Amino acid sequence: MTPTSETDTDSDYQLRWPRELFVQEAAKLLNLRASEDNWDDRCKMLLRDAFVDFPACGPLDDLNELPGTLGRQWGNKPNDNVFSYRQSFLRDLMSQADRLNEDPPARRPLWRERRGITTSAESPAAFDTLVARYIDLVNDLDTLCYFDRIFTKDCVDDQRGHEPERYLYQHLTVDLAWPLDSSVLIEDRDLFYDVVEVLYDAAARPRDGWEHNHNECGWHGKQFDSTGGRAVYRWRVNKLLDRHDVRLRLAEDGAEEGRLVTTTDDARNDLIDTTTSRTTPSVDRVQHGVEQFRRRGVTRNDKRAAARSLADVLESRRKNVLADALDKTHAGELFHIANKFDIRHHTEDQKADYPDYYLDWIFWLYLATIELTNNVIDDQQRGED
Repeated sequence: MTPTSETDTDSDYQLRWPRELFVQEAAKLLNLRASEDNWDDRCKMLLRDAFVDFPACGPLDDLNELPGTLGRQWGNKPNDNVFSYRQSFLRDLMSQADRLNEDPPARRPLWRERRGITTSAESPAAFDTLVARYIDLVNDLDTLCYFDRIFTKDCVDDQRGHEPERYLYQHLTVDLAWPLDSSVLIEDRDLFYDVVEVLYDAAARPRDGWEHNHNECGWHGKQFDSTGGRAVYRWRVNKLLDRHDVRLRLAEDGAEEGRLVTTTDDARNDLIDTTTSRTTPSVDRVQHGVEQFRRRGVTRNDKRAAARSLADVLESRRKNVLADALDKTHAGELFHIANKFDIRHHTEDQKADYPDYYLDWIFWLYLATIELTNNVIDDQQRGED
């Protein structure tokens, strides 16, 4: 590649990170360009981690073709206004991040597909395929040193031994081999999901490192960042689950962060994110209700308890908030639902034999009403100001 002052971002560059995280980390690194003596190495590590470099040429390969010297003032130390060729490359890559692919480009149909010829291959959504792809993902992150903070580096001069197995046994009380064995996880679906959550806790991205060339040992990471590593792990696992039509995802925040929860449509996910991120006095009860409703293996009793938690929040706002948002009759109807559907008081005249989807309806109705009252509270506070 011929050195230039501006880079035209390759439309084939494939991220294995969320785009926003790459932009954040690139900006941090560019702000350190005048003070970091090993800036080029840190830049290479960033591109190595954030982008897929196989089978297509990735940005790390293109960066390595550029000289590390300054673009205009050769031999001078970089300052706020001078960028080396490699620093310019990263700056332009960051500024054109909207062109980067978060997902592989749509595959063009091949001969058999165009001809309507089917094979006996298993559906790509099969659980054993999901497990195999997950293990590929974990092995890739392990190669990138994402588990070295906990497992230590598996170096040719100092092998990590059985640290992964000890860590997994400590948290799961199950003996598992490392690298993971797909046959074991395929046989026990719940164990597989436990492993997904446990390895979330172990993930940490190295922000710096060094190349150990002896016997092609590879990178040794340092300056591990748990927040960034978990964000990458969570994003990649959630992409994988989505591709395999699994209605689970690793939660992004709150008490459920890093734990698998059931998914709904985007609008209801946004409603949960909004109501559980509020700073109201009752937000803990809202979060508790949401956790009960979304937990893996949720039961009818869990859903009833979740709806009851939300009903209690509304009850606490009945006089001072709902009275301003709804007239007395309409406000009372909200509690009529809870009182007649065996949610709160468990009396003989309550309906107890209704299908579970009524509980889903009641839960979402109450959660949306809580957000309504949150908005009323906001209006009340603005009026007082």
